[in-house]
Amino acid sequence: MHKQQGFALLELLVATLVATLLAIWGAARLADAAHESGAQASAVWMMSVRDGVAAYLDRYADTLHSATQPDALANAGYADWAAPTLGELESDGLLSRGFPKTGPMAVRLNLAGPVNGAATASRGAMPASGREGAHVRLFKNPGCTGDACRLHAVVYSRHPMLAPNSRQVDSRGIAQWLLSTQGMGGWVNPARPRQLAGASFDWVNPPWRGPALLPGTVALAVGATSTSGTKFVRMHDTRDPEFQAAVSVKGPVTASSDVKVGGYLHLRSIPPTLLTCASEGAVALRERGGLVLCRNRQWRALTGGVAGAFAVDGSHLCQLRGPGQPGRPNSYYVNPHTGNCTCPPGTTAFFMSEGSTEGEGDGNRRIRRYLCLG
Repeated sequence: MHKQQGFALLELLVATLVATLLAIWGAARLADAAHESGAQASAVWMMSVRDGVAAYLDRYADTLHSATQPDALANAGYADWAAPTLGELESDGLLSRGFPKTGPMAVRLNLAGPVNGAATASRGAMPASGREGAHVRLFKNPGCTGDACRLHAVVYSRHPMLAPNSRQVDSRGIAQWLLSTQGMGGWVNPARPRQLAGASFDWVNPPWRGPALLPGTVALAVGATSTSGTKFVRMHDTRDPEFQAAVSVKGPVTASSDVKVGGYLHLRSIPPTLLTCASEGAVALRERGGLVLCRNRQWRALTGGVAGAFAVDGSHLCQLRGPGQPGRPNSYYVNPHTGNCTCPPGTTAFFMSEGSTEGEGDGNRRIRRYLCLG
């Protein structure tokens, strides 16, 4: 009977031990999952900041490439063009309204304070932007001038990423963070503290003037751009493109001011039979005639001069008569500018002469000839 109780007690102890081990393993896995989720949340949050900085570079490209003073974008709300804060980006509409500037809760837990008493260096390496969880820095290659100069931007964490309940760099969390950035992230490796490097960049730490970023600091590079990019015309561009060759445009060209031509202006030629128009104020060149202006949906002569001539017989008819040719205009009578026995709009018919058609192959009729003058 005592043996049976001993076996029951041993079995209970084994079951308790197994349950304890499972609980410990499960708690460890749960902690790891929470840790990985925190790294992923940090990466997603910083990628959103990166998108805002990319929009910042695109919107102010011309000013940024030529800026020499920190307040070059003061009129747009930026105290220092090279170090825009998250609050300034949000106010400018480049980050969504209410964007969490300190990052998600997991980010605040994993991005700990200064390491090994390096608080002064950490603060000195960052622009003054309050308690924001990440900072932005723009810089050019040292000694770079001309079109070869490139403008870079980097988003980096306010503090290094440390392991939970530790003052050591969280290599595993950083690895998860780098994986979540899809190759666009980098960090300050404790083994290479003088480099800020990732899959797509490798810069001296820091790549701008100032104290070095602390080991464990994570960063995202924003697409570098060259000053040669300013040679491309952008929407709402205020620069004169100064094209040096022919330009072809498929579609209407609208100008809100004067149009100046240093050479010749070639106008479309319209047939003389076209009398109506649809584009009010349009100017065209009538075939075998002068300039015409579209006014009240009618083409009207724009300049003075002869606008053709026509003739009518005694019955004021302008068509051939007789068998086999009813209603066909007589080319001998019609005005080539209108295709009929009329003057173009805007001109006046002046009587010239009256005579007979005898010997002209059209019977013996009296005709009256008119000249159209603008």
